[in-house]
Amino acid sequence: MTDSLFNTIIFLLILKTCEILNRIRQIIRSVKTPKIGLHELDNEGLSIMGSTGGDKVYHGLYNEGATCYLNSVLQVLFMTKVFREALECNSEEKYIVDFKLKRLFTTLMENETYTKDILLTLGIENVHEQCDAAEYFEKILSMVNPKASKLFKGELRHSTTCSNGHITSNEIGPFWTLPLSMADPLDSSNTYCVNDGFCDFFKSSTVSGENQMYCDDCEMKADATIECRMEVYPDILTLLLKRFEFDYYTMTYVKINRSVEVPHTLQTEEHDYELYAIVDHFGTLRGGHYTAKIKSFEDHNWYVFRDSYVKKLCFQPNSKRTERSNSAYLLVYKKSLVKNEHTTNQIPVNPGDEVAGEPVEIKTSEDDDPDDAGLEEHGHASVSVPEDSQWDLWERVDVEAHIYLCITPT
Repeated sequence: MTDSLFNTIIFLLILKTCEILNRIRQIIRSVKTPKIGLHELDNEGLSIMGSTGGDKVYHGLYNEGATCYLNSVLQVLFMTKVFREALECNSEEKYIVDFKLKRLFTTLMENETYTKDILLTLGIENVHEQCDAAEYFEKILSMVNPKASKLFKGELRHSTTCSNGHITSNEIGPFWTLPLSMADPLDSSNTYCVNDGFCDFFKSSTVSGENQMYCDDCEMKADATIECRMEVYPDILTLLLKRFEFDYYTMTYVKINRSVEVPHTLQTEEHDYELYAIVDHFGTLRGGHYTAKIKSFEDHNWYVFRDSYVKKLCFQPNSKRTERSNSAYLLVYKKSLVKNEHTTNQIPVNPGDEVAGEPVEIKTSEDDDPDDAGLEEHGHASVSVPEDSQWDLWERVDVEAHIYLCITPT
């Protein structure tokens, strides 16, 4: 037997073994029965549990190979009430993706389902190649009917003014996602603050020296100020955390693994926005995995969506705090009823809804602890921490022994 033939046989045996192990893993997951009090952790360490009798039941999307990027954004769109309604109202046949999404969402209300029709409509041929979730989020929005896409579409005004006050350029352009740079030339280990990044995006900059810009009115090059402002505020604002950057030292794209402080309320000049969905990316640039955490508009609980695996977070995030995340990639916010001038929370309103009267304030219960029944039976430990402490990510203690650390507020 030649060496090449032997190597081929070994490779095929390894490949077959991987397929068998993956199949066994799927079978175990499909027969696993959730129990009350049985806490698990998602990839980011947040405590999750199976649905109980009184919980809303949501269903997952099968991974067709490496299509977790598409599954995550599809679940965000499915869990956006006004987007679903905008699809239902459309009857124009030219928007093929509308009908594909409506069919998918109808099935998803009852059962787990496949995404083959959507994959074909989006032109995705190689299902084993992982793509960018943000790219296909924008691609879907560019293909649906205008009423549906308008929910996510804002407009930015870019203007350039010379040092003598002449406006040399003034352009307005649409956007579906607002890209926030995460690169820190001084220290990449620093925690990134989304609020600061959002403000930095709209900071004016000055060009001078060799970078001066030509002004027609001055008929010469001059120092100039470049400004950007949001001209049209979308009903749903999506922030793209630019974790994937080109490294000029290695001449390749790299992933920025900075910890991020994510605010539940994003304050802008004209509107406040409430966080309702996060698309996470775990792993490396070439071998990662996408999931989504979404707040239900039906029962107002947060759920984690990991392909066909869907569970409710047993510890619901406190909307008065910022969340710290090592994997957040897309942050999806919906416009609040009115601009919040103070630090109190207001009930988020679905975009497009008309609500009369004064805004209503809500309080977070200090006694909303998860049910700890059965924790010792399943090898869990529960630890109390002060209510005002920073919620960092919990550590998974022992994966193989299924021992987890679940932190609850006092």
